[in-house]
Amino acid sequence: MRDEFGRILPFRSLIALYGITHSGGATPTHLFQVDFPMAHLHQIRNKAGAPESPLARKWMKERKAFVFDPKLHTHWPEIDRDWLRSFQSHGLVNAVVSGFIDESICTGSYLSLHGVPGHALRHAAETLEVWSRPLHEMLLRCVERTSALYGPTGPRWDLLTPKEMIIAKAAAQGKGNLAIANELGLCESTVKTHMNNVLGKLKLNSRTELCVAFNEWPPEGMRGIYVLS
Repeated sequence: MRDEFGRILPFRSLIALYGITHSGGATPTHLFQVDFPMAHLHQIRNKAGAPESPLARKWMKERKAFVFDPKLHTHWPEIDRDWLRSFQSHGLVNAVVSGFIDESICTGSYLSLHGVPGHALRHAAETLEVWSRPLHEMLLRCVERTSALYGPTGPRWDLLTPKEMIIAKAAAQGKGNLAIANELGLCESTVKTHMNNVLGKLKLNSRTELCVAFNEWPPEGMRGIYVLS
């Protein structure tokens, strides 16, 4: 996205949602990000754990690419004050938004590029509109490759006991068995046993794979949405 598509439409950060479409709208299953402030997403989550964005709602309603400049478009009825405050506090400016719905396989994607330079804004919406289908198909390929690697539902965090989850999180932060044992008041051998159980339940081969799993599919956060970067 940055090295190739960025030559066509330069941007500072990007977020894309991919999901399943249905009569009630769409349910996101995968989130892709490039240098996007994830703290902003955590601040705008709804009760289901998914990010709520007036830009996404506007695109779903109109199905037409558009440019959003927080200095010019704050009067839009879709814009919520709390969302705008978070948007601006995380340095998000000059957004261009589009998406694509593939009715043949009931999937859809939403793309939001931020920090688009002023000279590129004039034709940014038209450019992203043209590229929305190829980018959607690229996201689909990423989803398929990810599912082949991790399975269709990602790591099964629900299989871990509370103790195993605590140890898994500590290991994902780079802590060794001895450090975890001292922190939790356990024997090092006990921590080692728990770690083996964690890797076995999640079908992972190493702590490195565990770190990757925590980064791409955090057990809390975007509930039900797999985060890829």
